[in-house]
Amino acid sequence: MSSWFLIIISFLPIIGGMIVGFINCPFKIKKIVSYIIVLTTTILTWVSLFVVNKDSFILFTIVKNYNITLKLDSLGKVFAGMVSILWPLALLYSYGYMKHDERKSSYNSFYVMTYGVVLGLAFSGNLLTMFVFYEM
Repeated sequence: MSSWFLIIISFLPIIGGMIVGFINCPFKIKKIVSYIIVLTTTILTWVSLFVVNKDSFILFTIVKNYNITLKLDSLGKVFAGMVSILWPLALLYSYGYMKHDERKSSYNSFYVMTYGVVLGLAFSGNLLTMFVFYEM
């Protein structure tokens, strides 16, 4: 499987969280959609831990020798594995915690987007990519 898989894993929650934030529907539906996005990303992350090789994938080049690169190395696998286990569990806990808050919808969408950013940090192939995902 190619390294395009890492792009899908990183940007699925980011784009999905934006969509969840912009759709106008009851919070129950937003909750279900966001949890489906998080679980899908978790499953894809665990598949990538065993399937994607250590090749790096250059998204684009800013200047010569300065690339935005995604790579799944050994330490990234450990970090992505831990995050993908804890993130869905924390999302379940946060629903009860944020039950009476008036901005729970925006919290939910930003929480889902942050999942993609943290996975992007785990898949960073160099310091420039890590900085870009950190600033997201």
